[in-house]
Amino acid sequence: MYSRAAYRANSPIEDRSIVKSYSNGDLFAGVFDGHGGWQVSNYLHRQLIESVRQRVNQNATTCDPLLGSQKNISEMLQDAFVQLDRDLAAQVQPAFNLGFGAVGRCGACALLVYIHDNVLSVANAGDTRCVLGSRKENGGTPALTAIALSNDHNAMSANEQEKLRREHPGEANVYKCRRSDSCYVKGALQPTRAFGDFTLKLSEFNGPPYVNGDRSAGRHIPPPYTPPYITSKPEVTTHLLTKQDAFVIIASDGLWDHVDNDEAVSIVEKMVIENKSDHAARALVENVLQKAATRKDTSISSILGLPPGPVRRRHHDDISVIVLYFDQESEIP
Repeated sequence: MYSRAAYRANSPIEDRSIVKSYSNGDLFAGVFDGHGGWQVSNYLHRQLIESVRQRVNQNATTCDPLLGSQKNISEMLQDAFVQLDRDLAAQVQPAFNLGFGAVGRCGACALLVYIHDNVLSVANAGDTRCVLGSRKENGGTPALTAIALSNDHNAMSANEQEKLRREHPGEANVYKCRRSDSCYVKGALQPTRAFGDFTLKLSEFNGPPYVNGDRSAGRHIPPPYTPPYITSKPEVTTHLLTKQDAFVIIASDGLWDHVDNDEAVSIVEKMVIENKSDHAARALVENVLQKAATRKDTSISSILGLPPGPVRRRHHDDISVIVLYFDQESEIP
């Protein structure tokens, strides 16, 4: 069972989300947060799960949910992400060479959850996030606790900043911070892992120097320029599901910019208690919109009345949420 909701800020929305289950019990759930357009997130929506499944079907060793199997699953997820990104680069390069520079600036963060034999694997490239709601004993009373199953990959992260400095020594502008919460790789992009954004990965996608302000042939990054700066290779974490695990929340940063992990789990828990589990994702979206209204000292109806596009985007981002519930009557240990 799952709950899913989305609300657009951009016109059209640049996020995509998907949940797919298969007869062998495998389940996939993904949120893809596009930037610079909807095209790359749409590409992932159509291609990523099938790319992973092809690798799973070719490798029978993934049937055993032990350490070796988890390593195989991690490698297959990483291989699928990286190869799909390479395929995308090959497909868009002819257009870039003809002067359609926007294809080098379009990208998407991606988080894919894969559940096989009660092993939950999370492959994350970017700042989409996965949070587990799990029951913990608290003075004899089970209470839901939020457990992050992914790390945010963006230029605000101290770890990611250190990685950039290490890989590009002496490149003082490898990331630029306007504020502590507003840092960009080469002054261009916040995520440090993503699909697309080929100007930050491949020199053949670095556009020509601008003439009279014309950027249509592609973003130009002047020297020092030593790509790749970002990667599509995901960080993969695994978690063996138990009966204490109630649900996971998968969402784009349009949610996490406004709601922390603990609050998100509490909101879903409240909906479950009220027998409104199928409305949990919508409740999370509405929480963001209410906070956006409060911050601007206006009503939520005013926020809802804003036209999609630049005006609405000044108040909040695209928001996509999946709440995936675990069957407590299944064979989960």
